[in-house]
Amino acid sequence: MSWKNAKVIGANVSYETYSRQDAKRGDGEFSMSRGELVNFASNPAKWIAGFKEDSEATPSTDWGSMIDCLLTSPEKFDANFAVSPETYPDAKTGEPKPWTGAANFCKAWKKEQGDKTIIKSETMESAEKAVAALRENPLISELFSVSKKQVMVAGFWLDEATGLEIPIRVLIDLMPPKDHAIFGKWICDFKTARDGNPAKWPRVIDDHSYDVQAALITDLWIAATGEDRTDFVHIVQENVAPFHVTTPLPALSAEFLQYGRTKYQAALAKYAQCLATNVWPSYAPGGEVMFGLQMISPDELWSYRKIGGGEMAKRIEYQERPQSKPEENHDVTP
Repeated sequence: MSWKNAKVIGANVSYETYSRQDAKRGDGEFSMSRGELVNFASNPAKWIAGFKEDSEATPSTDWGSMIDCLLTSPEKFDANFAVSPETYPDAKTGEPKPWTGAANFCKAWKKEQGDKTIIKSETMESAEKAVAALRENPLISELFSVSKKQVMVAGFWLDEATGLEIPIRVLIDLMPPKDHAIFGKWICDFKTARDGNPAKWPRVIDDHSYDVQAALITDLWIAATGEDRTDFVHIVQENVAPFHVTTPLPALSAEFLQYGRTKYQAALAKYAQCLATNVWPSYAPGGEVMFGLQMISPDELWSYRKIGGGEMAKRIEYQERPQSKPEENHDVTP
């Protein structure tokens, strides 16, 4: 297992350019990314059939994409986003009325925007406050100032078991110069979250496979450049007012990076086997497989383990029914 022909493609690469490719899933030329790899690993059969975890955009993903664009490539903001006006002219009187999606004028304006993400004016105001909160931090402000942004790196993963070379690509939010006194060993990724409490961040990292992303980016960058980058740093900003930025900045430990590395390497080995055999299995069985069935039991449930499997039955189903005392029974005649 090793990297081959890894190289830095360039900086200021748009997400549209990064994600564009002609090859289809199941083709050996299809370029895998962190997102594609994570979706594949969960259920190869579902992935090969076309599943995309982010196929439906949510308000939180729109917010993250918008802030990311304002920070890393503000010159591309107008090409990707459109801010809806606060008012529109009444069809009869021409007087300004509050903007609404139901009016024909507003519908026509929205159609003119094409594939742009539509943002409300008050959302744009909040975004500007969020960006200002980031730039108020001197360390983060310098980090953004000196770093290359939206850096694309590509290479091939050589799978020893099958001999297949699997195309891989990553997009890095911030890559500071290697000779910087503070940031020289950093690779940085910007994240938005409802709650940026660092005590909760390990669970967020595991749930969203940010450790896979960090390890994959780090290893591919080192393979492409030979640089000694040891610190994968998250810039975490909450997506609700006052748009608090978590400080000190969270960096993944060596153990977390190795955990992510183990996961992405296992996923790539599994992917290579699927490509070689054209067999795409479903979810990994959740229980013992017998006669074509998988037995699902409560053994892994925390609540089941806590009660020892039978405490609830003893407490509820086998207790004698309480008897009312005569003075509490309103049907008893004095």
